[in-house]
Amino acid sequence: MEGAIASPLLKLIEAQLPEKVQIRASSSLSLDLGFDSLTMLDFWNSVQERFRVSIPEETTRELREVGAILQYLQSLPELQGSDFSVDQAFPDGNPQAGLAGILSNPPPEIHQATQEILDSHPRLRPWFLKAFRIFFRGACRLRVQGLENLPAQGPYILAPNHESYLDNIFVACLLPKAAQDDIAVIGAKEFFDKPATRLIAQLCRTIPIEREKFSHAILQMGLDILQRGKILLVHPEGTRSPNGQLLPLKAGVGILASFQGCPVVPVHVEGGYEFWPKDSKFPKSRGPILVSIGKPLMPMRDPTQAKGMGLMESAQDLTRRLRASLISLSEQALVSTKNNSGPEAAGKPLEISEIPSRPRGDL
Repeated sequence: MEGAIASPLLKLIEAQLPEKVQIRASSSLSLDLGFDSLTMLDFWNSVQERFRVSIPEETTRELREVGAILQYLQSLPELQGSDFSVDQAFPDGNPQAGLAGILSNPPPEIHQATQEILDSHPRLRPWFLKAFRIFFRGACRLRVQGLENLPAQGPYILAPNHESYLDNIFVACLLPKAAQDDIAVIGAKEFFDKPATRLIAQLCRTIPIEREKFSHAILQMGLDILQRGKILLVHPEGTRSPNGQLLPLKAGVGILASFQGCPVVPVHVEGGYEFWPKDSKFPKSRGPILVSIGKPLMPMRDPTQAKGMGLMESAQDLTRRLRASLISLSEQALVSTKNNSGPEAAGKPLEISEIPSRPRGDL
């Protein structure tokens, strides 16, 4: 594809890809090029800034193939006769300034919405987490290791794997009180549909998100939490695993951490899938649940420097390291759980030589 619009469009697409691939008019952004919801968001914002047009959100959802996107842009009256051979929209030569622009300029209502989430049920919340911790310590032998790896204070991101409905509460109820006071969670919007689950979501300080669909507001609210010096819990897989294996990670955690310049703390919940798998309406097991907290990971990008590693490049690098850390924690946690499966095993040292029986994903 060639032309005044086609060439810069291809450059915007290539900027989102981790490696060079052949792009055809029939290429689907999601199916062929692997765009997830965050990549799609960044791409469409870059398109609008590059071509200086406003594209309705419903239109961006309908346009999924490269050829259809090109035809749409070529049909816009404001682009007729325009010359885009020179990149005027990005004077610094960075086609990813779009997403950074979204994060840099949130509307005033974002701050207010974030404050309302942080202010929800301040008196009931500590009692809820304490009761949850006491109950599940007895019912499922809920325990934690690696608390010493937590940063002394925020901002930072907790990034646990996602195997059951209660993963974020398993993590939150085991944190020190100072961390519990500062934490907010990005969680599924569906938990706000019913009164009982809505109360639990509010007690967890949940920022509601539609599954598989990141929006500008979600990123801005997550960043607002971090800029207040708080702690943000995000499941980087974006949804619960259907089989207990680690799913591909989304880029959202890496984007927020790279923009803010804050650490990401990997967290693995072992036993969550066995306790309450995705395809079950009710819990199935009372086996041990172990929350393992890994060492913090820092983004390679320095947000104070105008030059250097780009936002998406840093996010992709951090996402790769986060995945490797989660797999390592998973393997160690499985061994630790086996070694502590009986009362006589209390205090038994970790034996790394055992081989996990459940596949844990690939690096």
